[in-house]
Amino acid sequence: MKKTYLIIAAAALTALSACTKNEVRSISDEPSQITWQTVIGPKSTKALVDGTKFSTDYKFKTYAFYNANGTTWPGQNPEEKASLYIDNAEVKYHTYTSAVIPAYWGTEKEYYWPKGGSLTFISYTVIDSGKATSYPTSVSCDATNGLKVTGYDVDADANKNLDFMVAYATGQTANTTTGNAGATKGVPTEFHHALTQITGFNVTTQGDYKTVEGNVVKAGSYVFKIKEIKIVNPYNKGDYSLKTDATGAWNSTKYTEQGDKSTYTYKISEGKSDVFDKNNAVNLFNEQKAFLPQTFEKVNYTFNGQTYLEKAREKRTQKYIDELKKVPYIEFSYSISYYGEDDKISFTDNATDYISLNEIHGKDGWQINKKITYNVSINITGTAGEMVIYWDPTVKEWEDNTIGGVI
Repeated sequence: MKKTYLIIAAAALTALSACTKNEVRSISDEPSQITWQTVIGPKSTKALVDGTKFSTDYKFKTYAFYNANGTTWPGQNPEEKASLYIDNAEVKYHTYTSAVIPAYWGTEKEYYWPKGGSLTFISYTVIDSGKATSYPTSVSCDATNGLKVTGYDVDADANKNLDFMVAYATGQTANTTTGNAGATKGVPTEFHHALTQITGFNVTTQGDYKTVEGNVVKAGSYVFKIKEIKIVNPYNKGDYSLKTDATGAWNSTKYTEQGDKSTYTYKISEGKSDVFDKNNAVNLFNEQKAFLPQTFEKVNYTFNGQTYLEKAREKRTQKYIDELKKVPYIEFSYSISYYGEDDKISFTDNATDYISLNEIHGKDGWQINKKITYNVSINITGTAGEMVIYWDPTVKEWEDNTIGGVI
């Protein structure tokens, strides 16, 4: 589990990684049949699929490619190019009651290990926590391009909050590992979550800005209430590819239509208090949990100021905000009530803060197989003290005023 913290205009990000392990098993020695057995690895944190077991209700599809002795995937030249051996076959769990033939993960058609050379396996599945399995609609796989999934839309009804997972194993020559008690050995197939999961936002204040004695809010207190938080303009549609590593990569740059980017609004649960302070967080949620991994553009703005404080002040100008809204960003809406007297609000300030997703995540963006919770800490002074009121006293020069007259 990895945690990364940073202050927005007071927001801290916590990133949690989630891994999934799938393993493959064989059921006979002569001839050596290829089978699969799947589990979610012990290093996994709970993602869209809970727990550490790859349920026996799940299924997945797989490709396998053959490399002759002395060659490796995908082949260094056309003569050595790997050839397709298993073409997008579905793998599922098979139960046997015989002690001689244990349970196994396998295909309907039997496939056998070649006597020489090796196999590379590329597998994929789309699963929900209700144990249903589906598959992307546009999939291809060959030795030139590897696995390609085109036009995957996380917002589409067919994909919404489903766990798209992939697995890659190369140089395999036999069934070698076992993951579930009672099942036979198989090809080690480690699945990774191909999407990013965002659980929501936790919001507090960075300092103690409120004093309460008994049930009385004392004069000089600031009381914060959350309204909503929005994630604005990330891509929801992209192309996925996997060839020579376990996780693959996403590309969304060709998708420029209006429906290819989304806004996700986070609110508190119904009936929950909207008041937050240093020791009492509010939690905001959105039904969307699965997001498209992507990197984020920087705000195209040249600062006039040189110091951190000067730049922080410029980030609150409309000119900067207009440029920020051209890239993916997060918008925080909340109110601050000031108590000028005990238990009496003098005024309420409705506040909106913005921060680009690039400023939070840097070059990494939303990464594959990561689970993110945003921890936001509102600082009334601003990120660099730019919201503190200071005074600049001067004295106006005396003005000469000569009065003349005759008495």
